[in-house]
Amino acid sequence: MRVLAIDYGDRRTGLAFSDAGGVLCGEAFTVEEWDAGRLAARIAQECAARGVGELVLGLPKNMDGTEGPRAEKAREFAALLREATGLEARLWDERRSSIEAHAILSANGKREKKHKKTVDALAAALAPVLGLLGIPPETAALLLVRPVSGSGALAVGSQIMEQYGPDSAVGRTAAVMLGCSETTFYTVAVYFGAAGIRRTRYTIPAALTADLAAFVAAAWAVRLCFG
Repeated sequence: MRVLAIDYGDRRTGLAFSDAGGVLCGEAFTVEEWDAGRLAARIAQECAARGVGELVLGLPKNMDGTEGPRAEKAREFAALLREATGLEARLWDERRSSIEAHAILSANGKREKKHKKTVDALAAALAPVLGLLGIPPETAALLLVRPVSGSGALAVGSQIMEQYGPDSAVGRTAAVMLGCSETTFYTVAVYFGAAGIRRTRYTIPAALTADLAAFVAAAWAVRLCFG
């Protein structure tokens, strides 16, 4: 029996089909579709063409196990899939999927040297500005990833803490940054989309300014509290 694993996204959704035995991934690709109903219909066609008998849908819970707006959307999409395919989608907790994927790639040396060079170059370029703001240059990558991707920022933050230690100034600053900032672009896309608002006007600049203030405050809070 073939299994289809689904990584549901607002714009781009990843599909991975298993082999006939349901053991190995035989085919994987992404589908770009904004409309959830049309996406469910497309998945139903793909399932019928490949004889899929089971669906697994990622459930993006918060790290403390609670469910937010993203998990609610996944559950709503699971209902659409049930109507379109006649199959019950098994919800899979994907809290650490990005971190584990990053760890697997790192363990196998995939582009690790190139990645490290890029991060080092970025940190070096931003070091003077970050130094003036009192922000550790080692957190440069986290500052850029955080407004775009929550799971990506979590992976970067975990790497920082693994490299420098959770009780180091850099590790503590990264932890506070993760807790006091927001995935700006994702939040705007979800809530403005739900409200039918097309023109964001000053929302993005204002939100990014708030993120920058949060990063600066995080760095100074760690300095004041831990020296």
